[in-house]
Formats: sequence, structure tokens, C-alpha cells
Amino acid sequence: MADSSNPIAFKAQALRKQHRLTQSALAEIAGVSLPALQRFEAGNETTQLDTVSKILLALGCELTVRELKKEMTSDE
Repeated sequence: MADSSNPIAFKAQALRKQHRLTQSALAEIAGVSLPALQRFEAGNETTQLDTVSKILLALGCELTVRELKKEMTSDE
């Protein structure tokens, strides 16, 4: 089961189950090894970004980066 402290892995595992995919099936669709998928879902913090992207793409999702707006304070 995905570690809930890793929200990306937690969400990916929930989506996999929602799509009724086994880990083996998702690994094959995503083009990643089964152990890599299992480590990711377990919350392994060293999963390569490329692997995460492939898994999410296979689930119909994408990983995006957006800039946070910096709040101006009175001493700036």
C-alpha cells in the first residue's frame, strides 16, 4: 500500500485500483519494471522522475511544475 506521506504515489495507486489494473499490468503499460512500480507505490523517495512520469502518463495523468507566487512583505 502506498505511503500516504507521498501524495503522488498515494494518488497513483488509487487511480490504478480505480482502473482495476494490477501492478503487473500497469508496469507493462507504462514501460517500467514491476519492481520499479512497486517501489514507487511503496513511497520510495528515490524513484526517478522519468519513471514517475511514465506511470502517471499510463494512468492518464501528468506531472507539472508551476511557479509559486512570492508574497511581498513590508520589509522587501
